[in-house]
Amino acid sequence: MGCCDMPLDPVYGRPSRRRRTVTCRRNLERDEACDRRPARLDAPGCGRRRLRLVERIGTGHDLLLLLARRLLADRPAGAGGEPPLNLLRGLSGRVHARAIACELTMDHAPIATPPAARSRPIWQRPVSRRSVLATGAAGATAAALAALWKGNDLSDILDRVRDYTHGYQGALRTPRVRAAHLLRRAGFGATSAELDRYAAMTSTMMTESVLSYQSTSNAALEAQLPTLDLASDKGPTPGAVQAWWLQRMVQTARPLEEKMTLFWHGLLTSGLDKAGPAQLYTQNQLFRKMALANFGDLLKAVSKDPAMMVYLDTETNRKGKPNENYARELMELFTTGIGHYTEDDVRESARAFTGWTLTGGKQLRYTTDSVFNPRFFDSGQKTFMGKSGNFTGDDIVEMLVPLRATAERLSARLFTFFAYPNPEPEIVRHLADTFQQSHYNVGALVREIFAMDAFYAPKAYRALIKSPVELAAQTLRATGSDARAYGAAVTASAAMGQVLFYPPNVAGWPAGTSWINSSTLLTRLNFVNAATQRMRSSSSGSTLDQLMSTLVDGSISPTTKDGLEAFTAAHPQNQAGLLFMVLATPEFQLN
Repeated sequence: MGCCDMPLDPVYGRPSRRRRTVTCRRNLERDEACDRRPARLDAPGCGRRRLRLVERIGTGHDLLLLLARRLLADRPAGAGGEPPLNLLRGLSGRVHARAIACELTMDHAPIATPPAARSRPIWQRPVSRRSVLATGAAGATAAALAALWKGNDLSDILDRVRDYTHGYQGALRTPRVRAAHLLRRAGFGATSAELDRYAAMTSTMMTESVLSYQSTSNAALEAQLPTLDLASDKGPTPGAVQAWWLQRMVQTARPLEEKMTLFWHGLLTSGLDKAGPAQLYTQNQLFRKMALANFGDLLKAVSKDPAMMVYLDTETNRKGKPNENYARELMELFTTGIGHYTEDDVRESARAFTGWTLTGGKQLRYTTDSVFNPRFFDSGQKTFMGKSGNFTGDDIVEMLVPLRATAERLSARLFTFFAYPNPEPEIVRHLADTFQQSHYNVGALVREIFAMDAFYAPKAYRALIKSPVELAAQTLRATGSDARAYGAAVTASAAMGQVLFYPPNVAGWPAGTSWINSSTLLTRLNFVNAATQRMRSSSSGSTLDQLMSTLVDGSISPTTKDGLEAFTAAHPQNQAGLLFMVLATPEFQLN
């Protein structure tokens, strides 16, 4: 039971302090136990428990209060009385709305954080009133932050984030903004110096500079990456592999390489719910190595990849007992899409993929080697898409990749990933032509996307919402980071809705507007608040104009500008608070 599920004290309108402390400590211990389990967003009650606890100062709670206070301040004069629950709808459900309403009637005396919470690393602690105060005085911070997100209720606020492209029709005419747009989409943001360098280039030169990353040394990154335990029987822990990859995104000198690795992870999906950490690490390196390679070659390699073999059961695919999982997903999700194959094609192609197995006996989850065993291969004649022969898995791939449906599907997926959703049919046709004429080279397809007028069209500007991982990476690039930050940022990304190597299903993450809801939005703000408190970068000496130019292109709405200027006027020396305010803007949530 959370504190606001209890009967209220008749005098103060709140549970007693003693009962709140006992209840919150008990719930905190329960959540600590929950945190020790593998990070699954769909684990029963895991996230819901945190959001129900008010006096524990749960995830997003204080920023919810800041927003709620502003909403109340915007009510018509004379509307006093108890805060109506419908004004707070969407905060995190009815229980949380009641909790916020309860707190708004309280005398806000500081409440000590329980010892268990203080023992957590700061990155894993929810934002408290005291930590909010660390970025500026309560009144100014609350007023300025609320001004950034001003609206009648949180539903309206979310709508502003989801449809924030209006008012910036001419933004991409500026060379520096075009450079920032490209470097966000092809990577994870840019420094001021990088923006200056790219702004001096033509669009063609910018594209070539981004694509020719193989000539750029990544030695500095490799020297700083932790050494993963790949030699032991069970390999590295999931958290170690996740933090290792996020560090690559933040510190790489070859951002498109990591962005394409992220794309392939979301399309050719495997996950830790079945495959082991070392297998996902091996697959991740495969995606990195073949990020812009021939699509057919990549699919052939993935078909024999241990993580994919465990995830989609190719390892159990045997002569006489074929397993159809991989064959079906290869066509439905990886190549042609539904409507371009039959059930007979699924059955026959499954037979073609027999023969490959993993070494390691019963420890298949931990092996990173696959081998071909002729005894397991079905060498009989197979009929696939009207053709007959003793086909292997590679033969099936070679028949699927040249199909027009495959070209159009991959073209649409890549354009949506880099530019905007639901591309026009003529764009898809043009990109599919490019893909087929290049003999299925992914690099040629990506180059064409970055060279198209549509990529720099007003429709493309801020048309995508940053995924949790993109938000975490760009935030850490802006604030600086240490070795501990990456693992903690992975944990924060999970609370925002995305766990690296743990997609919700074989279709990957839904993305788009699904990244923003009432709870994940406040979790995002809490994360950037925690990051700015640990700030290590040179951004700490930047002015408001410099931060806006680097992080939000200097293109912000009047509402956002009012909020930032209000904070700057009240706290001209508070650099951490200023950076937090810029990272907390609606514009920064967009890519």
